[in-house]
Amino acid sequence: AAAARRTLRLINPLSAMEPVYSTPHTLKVLSIGPRTEMELIHLIGIGFLPPNITAVDLISSSPLIDLGDMHQLPYADQSFDVVISSWCLPYSDQPQKAVDEMVRVSRGGALAAIGCTFDPSYDPAKAGTRTSATDITGSFFTHADQLVTLFGDHCAEVCFQHNPIDRKRSGPVMVIVRLHR
Repeated sequence: AAAARRTLRLINPLSAMEPVYSTPHTLKVLSIGPRTEMELIHLIGIGFLPPNITAVDLISSSPLIDLGDMHQLPYADQSFDVVISSWCLPYSDQPQKAVDEMVRVSRGGALAAIGCTFDPSYDPAKAGTRTSATDITGSFFTHADQLVTLFGDHCAEVCFQHNPIDRKRSGPVMVIVRLHR
């Protein structure tokens, strides 16, 4: 239930973006790191057609999710109108490479959405010394501007961003950008 709520935090603002709210049935969407079908069900719920939804993850038992690496996506250049990466970028030791792949598979004018978690207890001195899944929180992204920066010159517009209001508590860091045409 917590994972579903977390994913909806990013999908809900995405659903308000043009052209998602007006013509979702025409858009090709890529979900990076959904692990299970729950994120795909949410995407269908906002209007994307199942045949237009592609999903990829390193591990999944679902036949609806391709096996692959976000650092080397198994899709052609300019294949998708929307790319969503919900809470998986923190698992990367090369987040820039992962975002570069998101850009590569996105069509001009595409929307790219990333969500992760800010954790105020994160200690940058311990970066690269993760010892458990709880260490992989994405807390090294402390502000949405850091996520926007990963898109560099490919970012035409920041459509949405969110940072935790209370910096003493964990919370979502999210961004939705429109890429250049």
